[in-house]
This record gives sequence, structure tokens and C-alpha cells, in this order.
Amino acid sequence: MLTRLYADNFRGLINFEIRFDQMNLLLGENGSGKSTIFEVLSKLKSFILGQLPANEVFSWTDSTRWLSNLNQKFEIEISYKKNVYLYTLEIELEPFGIGGNQVLETLRKNGKQVIQTQPPSAPNAGDPSVPKYSEVVAMKSHETWLFYQIVKSIIVLGINPSVIYSESKTEDQNLARNAQNFSSWYRFISNRHQGALIDLFVALRKIMPGFNSFSIREAGENVRSLKVVFDAPPGTSSAIFFNLEELSDGQRALIVLYSLLYFAKDAGICFFLDEPENYLSLREIEPWLNESMDRCGGEVEQMIIISHHPELIDKLAISKGRWFSREASGLVRVSDKPQNTVEGINVAEGVARGWVQ
Repeated sequence: MLTRLYADNFRGLINFEIRFDQMNLLLGENGSGKSTIFEVLSKLKSFILGQLPANEVFSWTDSTRWLSNLNQKFEIEISYKKNVYLYTLEIELEPFGIGGNQVLETLRKNGKQVIQTQPPSAPNAGDPSVPKYSEVVAMKSHETWLFYQIVKSIIVLGINPSVIYSESKTEDQNLARNAQNFSSWYRFISNRHQGALIDLFVALRKIMPGFNSFSIREAGENVRSLKVVFDAPPGTSSAIFFNLEELSDGQRALIVLYSLLYFAKDAGICFFLDEPENYLSLREIEPWLNESMDRCGGEVEQMIIISHHPELIDKLAISKGRWFSREASGLVRVSDKPQNTVEGINVAEGVARGWVQ
């Protein structure tokens, strides 16, 4: 599981560090930096997995506005089967996106160096104009492959139902941060974990009236369409097939959340979820939240949630909270304890009234 993240010179994050437990709730007002943490993690994952080169992941526009330098540094620390991996990425950003970013990449396992790339100034560092991809993929060693698999198991998600459609041309192993490629991901993951389909359908039937199942159909050359099947209306005999885009935002969000939970069969899956209750009523999100917390530490290795849900705040804010704030200077700060508390009221009410923060 991810135990620590460090970022320097990324928006409001300057010499910023946050530590994670198996389960944490991130709290704070809008603009306090909670989602920024998830964006850093998402960018690091894209780079480490070799999906994009450094100059397409990291931009000078993301450097801290009031600093004059364009050097960024990131670290993630991961604990896995009694081993500790420390990954460090240092970047010299090119102003205005001219040329390729310069990268210094280090990976250590239990303090022992696994990867150490050449600093940009080294004679054999290579052509600075050539896009730089992560050495985690290029090295092709057992240790880098294992680290790759661990990072791959980190799922960062902030669902945007309006961009989720039924048609797909590929099967995707990784779910996009906004779940835009859900149909492509579902095609891949449902083939890999077919035994989970029945349990998923049963769970969705309980929470989504009329839901029956999913069906993947041809929709053109090399195109498939993920249909949502609903039971036949009273007095009729034929089930109704809907495209995802024909469903409400809340229905699409529920489908993504439950699919994520029931397909979490690979070892070490870590969820970083940005306000999963968006678009959903309390009755709809409550069962999912309870089941997710029950699975944390089992099928789900780790669960870090940004949420304003009152029940989550009452359950987790004091014992598992990470409280974000932003100073007048723009610096993001985080603490594992609130700055103040009020006796005699529950935490969620205190947060809502601005008394607990």
C-alpha cells in the first residue's frame, strides 16, 4: 500500500508530505489541495507505467506560480509484503513546453538502489530534446516489473458520468481517472474475472430498480457497445437494452463504483476515490460505502477517500482523518488532527458549521 507521498513545486504543494494508513478520509474546504494530491498520484502512475513521456505528463504550468524555479520533485513510498519501495522523480521543466523535460529517476527497495538514471547534466544523459519515458518499464528486471505491478494496482478515480459512453474500440487494462473509458475497461476486466459477474449483477439489482445485467454487442467494425439490460416492464415480455449515455449520471456512477468493488480481485488493489458520493442519494451511496469499508484490508488493500459524506466524517474524521488547509500564501498544509474540536456535537455537524476544521 502507498504509505507516503511527497511533492515539491506542484501548484500549492511546496515541500509537501502526506502519510497514509490502510484507510483514510481526506477533509478540507474546496481548493485546499485534496484533489491535487490525487492528480499528482495519477500523473506519477501514468509516467511510471510508460503510458506517456515526461513532457506530456508534467508541465511548467503546474509549477508553483510564485516560485521562480522550474524544478519539481516527487516521491512515493510503498509497502508491499514486508518490502519498502521508495521512488523519486526529479524534473527540470522546460518553460513554455519547449523541448523535452529533463528527468532524474531513482528507485530503491529496502534502501538498496534498483534504478538510478543519469542526471541531465551528465555527458551520457542523452539528447535533451528526446521525450523521456520511465526507466521502470525500460529496465525490464524482476524488481522493476514487480514495482510496475504494484503501481498498476493503484486506482485513482473521480467519476465524471457525463463522459461515459457505451461504445469502445479497445480493451483497456487501466480505468481512466474520470472513468471515461469504462466500457473498454469493463470488456477487459470482465473477461479476466468472469466469476465476479453474478455477484456484481446481484448487487446492482438491489440498489438499481429494474436492473438485470450487462450485454456486450457488436456496433461496427472493431467496435463493441456495452448495453445495460433492464427487466421487461409490467405487461411486456422483452427486456430493455440501454446505452450507458441514456442512463442518469447517478446510475452511471453506481455502475462504475460497484464494478470497481466487485472486480477488485487482484492482490494489493488500492483505491484513491475523489468524492464517490457525487451524483448519488444517501440511500444509494450508503450500502456501497459500508461494503467498501468492510472489504478494506482484505480484497481491497487500501482505501483513501475524499468525501463530505456526514456518516464517513463521523466514523473516520477523528481516527483516520487527514485535515487539509490552505494558508493565505497559497501553501497547502495537512494534519492528522483537526485544528479545533467542539464537545457535545458530532463531528459532521461541527464540520458543517465550520466549528471543526
